[in-house]
Amino acid sequence: MNSFEACRLIKNILEEGIVPTENDISVIYETATGHRRFELSHILTEDEIEKLRELSQRRASGEPLQYISGKWPFLDFEVKVDRRALIPRPETEILAETCIDLLAGMDQPVITDLCSGTGVLAISLKRAYPDSSVTAVELSEEACGLLSENADALCGGITVRQADVFRYQAEMTDASQDLIVCNPPYITPSDYEGNYAELREEPRMAFLGGEDGLSFYRHIIPAYRSKLAPGGILAFEIGNDQAESIVSLFGQIGYSRVMVKKDYSGLDRVVYARVD
Repeated sequence: MNSFEACRLIKNILEEGIVPTENDISVIYETATGHRRFELSHILTEDEIEKLRELSQRRASGEPLQYISGKWPFLDFEVKVDRRALIPRPETEILAETCIDLLAGMDQPVITDLCSGTGVLAISLKRAYPDSSVTAVELSEEACGLLSENADALCGGITVRQADVFRYQAEMTDASQDLIVCNPPYITPSDYEGNYAELREEPRMAFLGGEDGLSFYRHIIPAYRSKLAPGGILAFEIGNDQAESIVSLFGQIGYSRVMVKKDYSGLDRVVYARVD
């Protein structure tokens, strides 16, 4: 079986369960064979064909392509991904790039990444600022394991803490942080049940942000303010209809220079503010 025939087989299997995309076909082929899809000279072995069938059937059943690949790109690197943590989204790159820009010119910044998951934000910042001190905080023991694997493979030097962000502030020193960044759960239970069937393969706890989706923001904005050094920044990823509420929360607690950034689709995606 050559690559053309193999890709046709993938497409036929996928059509039993989903509408396949060219990306589905390419990722499955390359994961199964270790070869690029358009290497027309490659003839598949029996083991490769069996692996290709297995991966195609998993994808047809609804398993995310990222879990099938076992890795996924974020900015200029790839992270390991599996069922232990939320799959990194392109929208989160906006938050990473924003924070990298905000720290420009700062010497040895001290950074904490709350709700760290796979660790993409902590890793992005440590790679951009090797002299920084970065702590990644994650509640899930399983996700902490994945986070540690990614950090060790991609940069090293990140402190991983398994902790609840609703309590972790008590372990932090006042005025110690130059940046606190967080991509928290922010989906409401009703939205999750009604509109996010494709997310069922990922950890449920990584999505649910309380009845109105704002429970993490409502706690973190006041509870972590004293942990920021003068000029320190608190930055979040947000749901696309949450900017007004979160800007209001920042204002109530006395943060300054509250800013909202949009994603590539023109939707509100990042909110950050400083303390004076």
